[in-house]
Amino acid sequence: MEDSQMETRGQKRAREEPADDVSTLTDLDSRDFDDVTLARDDPYHLIGIPQPKRRRPREDTELWSYALEEPPEGQPARGNSNQELFYCKRCRKGCSSASAFRSHLKSKHGVIANPAVKTRVEQKANWLAAGFKLQQQRAENSSVSQKAKILRDSVNQADWLNVLVLMIVNHNLPLSITEWPEFHLLMKISNYTLVERGGPMRNSRSSVRRLIGKTYEVSKEAIKQKLAKSLSKIHLTTDIWLSPNNSHYQAITAHFVDKLGRVQKATLALREHKRGYGAEEQAEIIQRVLKEFDISKEKIGYLTGTSFFSY
Repeated sequence: MEDSQMETRGQKRAREEPADDVSTLTDLDSRDFDDVTLARDDPYHLIGIPQPKRRRPREDTELWSYALEEPPEGQPARGNSNQELFYCKRCRKGCSSASAFRSHLKSKHGVIANPAVKTRVEQKANWLAAGFKLQQQRAENSSVSQKAKILRDSVNQADWLNVLVLMIVNHNLPLSITEWPEFHLLMKISNYTLVERGGPMRNSRSSVRRLIGKTYEVSKEAIKQKLAKSLSKIHLTTDIWLSPNNSHYQAITAHFVDKLGRVQKATLALREHKRGYGAEEQAEIIQRVLKEFDISKEKIGYLTGTSFFSY
């Protein structure tokens, strides 16, 4: 009795307690765990799916402009060697190669379609030639730059300007000499860097003008020192000069004995008379020049001149 009751109780507990669901995994399809299967279903993964071959772009676009985009009805698009066939737009004739189609256009329709793209061998050869040419140009430019630097460094611009000023002053040359084509040509033949951009010939006229002014001030100061140390009185001569353009100039020259006992003379001034050039005008200029050179009355000797009369 007790055994039957215990069995009944065990059976009852078995019925009341839910059994473990051990068959859940077995009910699933194994393809749900297949990575390849999942990847195929995923639109962002294309594993295992054959893709269409990429079409090679047509290089000779000019030649293809005379061919049909699609083959005529009933005609193959490609030949026995899987090459793309040309079908003429004008007569529908098919050609198996670009050279044959080009020959057909020339002989049948009078159309000349030159090859637009060279072969890879020709392209590589051209690239190599262009590279060698570029290297050669760089080497030549470097050589020219080096030569120009040597020529440029060989010129002392300060000395060059000083010699030019000396030539202009001593030979009474115009300042416009620096703009003469012949002078430019002479400088270019001697050293072409003189006339290039940044060379001393550029803006040389204004440079010469300034340098002449500075040279005059330096020379004037040197003459003043010599006059101050003269062993004799300072004698003056003056005269009126008429220029080719009918302008009157008064020249004043000093005569003296320097500290070494040598007889010296120096031109102190060459002033223009814009109005009259009589005695009063000449005397006024003489007084200005004496003041500029610090010549006192005690140092003045004789004054010799011409044309001391009024006009």
